[in-house]
Amino acid sequence: MVDAYCPLGLWDRQWTIVLTNPMRQTVRAAYELSSCLIIGVVPNWYIGKSILSPPRYHNRYSDQLRWLQKTIDEPSVTENFLWVEDELPKLPFNDLRIPRYTHSPINPQNEVLLIERGHTTINYETRWPCVFNKGRLQEVLDTYRPPFHAPTIYFNHYNIEGQLENTPPRENLVYCPLEAF
Repeated sequence: MVDAYCPLGLWDRQWTIVLTNPMRQTVRAAYELSSCLIIGVVPNWYIGKSILSPPRYHNRYSDQLRWLQKTIDEPSVTENFLWVEDELPKLPFNDLRIPRYTHSPINPQNEVLLIERGHTTINYETRWPCVFNKGRLQEVLDTYRPPFHAPTIYFNHYNIEGQLENTPPRENLVYCPLEAF
C-alpha cells in the first residue's frame, strides 16, 4: 500500500477477525464479514472458535499483549488479522477509516520506547479495529518490553517509510495507516 491514510475497506474478507469484547451484536457483525475468533473471556452462549484467557492483570495493556501473543501462536488465525477491542463499526465497512489518535496525549512509556529507537511518536491509542500482521507483530513483541499499547508501538514501528515526516502536527492527524505490505 502506498497511501498512508488507508481505508479499512482494503481489509481482506478472508482474514480472521479476533474479538476481545464479545457482545452478541459484534459477533454477528464479525461472522457476516469473515471467520471469527474470541479471545479472553468467552461468553457461555458462544459456540464458535475461541481461546479462553481471562484477564489477570490490573493493567489492560498487559492483558492485551498476552492475548495478542496467544493470537499470534494460534495456527487457525490468518497471517493478517483484524483485531477488534470494542464494536465493529456500523458504518459501511468499505468506507471506514481508522482514527489515528485519541484526544489524550501519547502514553509516556510508549513515547520513551519509541524515542529510544528513533521512531516517530504518534498516538495510535484507539479502540477502533486494527489490521495486524503476525510476523511484524511478533517482532514488535520481541523488541519492546511490556507493558505498552500495541497499536501505538506497532504503527509507529511499521509506518510507511517517509510518509509521516511531512504530515501535519499530531492534533491535526485524523487517520492512521493500517499496514504497509
